Amino acid sequence: MKQLSHQLIITIIGLSLNLISAAWGNPNPPNIPPPPDLPALTRCIAARANFPIGRHYYKHFFALAETTTDGFAEFCLSFVQDPRGSEHAPTWLKHSSHKGFPEAQLLLGSGYESGTRVEHDPSLARYWYEQAAYQNFPHALYELATIYYSGQRLDIPQNYSYAYFWNRLAWQFQFAPAVELNTILEKLITPGRQQQIHKQIHEWNRTHAFSQP
Repeated sequence: MKQLSHQLIITIIGLSLNLISAAWGNPNPPNIPPPPDLPALTRCIAARANFPIGRHYYKHFFALAETTTDGFAEFCLSFVQDPRGSEHAPTWLKHSSHKGFPEAQLLLGSGYESGTRVEHDPSLARYWYEQAAYQNFPHALYELATIYYSGQRLDIPQNYSYAYFWNRLAWQFQFAPAVELNTILEKLITPGRQQQIHKQIHEWNRTHAFSQP
């Protein structure tokens, strides 16, 4: 199974290099590649059209970060050319994560797993993946499923039951990669064990306010 976080962070590194571009005052937005399937990142890119000059985009979200609490502004700032230096990009991602923004938490977890833009730290990678998953963010739910399915990441042993649990949570959102993995996992877990996990999922949905789409 493919892991989303690795693919996402590679694409996002490219985005961070040209979302605003080195031409800080360029009135023509750069040729931005298609974003990975993250709703918030799509919003960040769409906002670029409203600020043809790169520094105006930065100033807008910089001011927004001081007056909002949802973490979206900081998330967008983590992809732009910060005039204070490139080391501020992961700082913005951390600020967004601490405000509870799930997309930022997913990517921060990926950064800690791969050692990209932050130090390699499997414990922090797992922590941030889980923080995003606890918000029923399907990308993070699926990411945890692939971790338990492979048994080769973050020093976490292979566990098909845990993989099935997290993947079924992502599957509830009709998340396409989870549908594929579900077909595989259903063949690896007995019907009786699946029923037990479904009861755990029911309890999760009750406590995490999930309603069927």
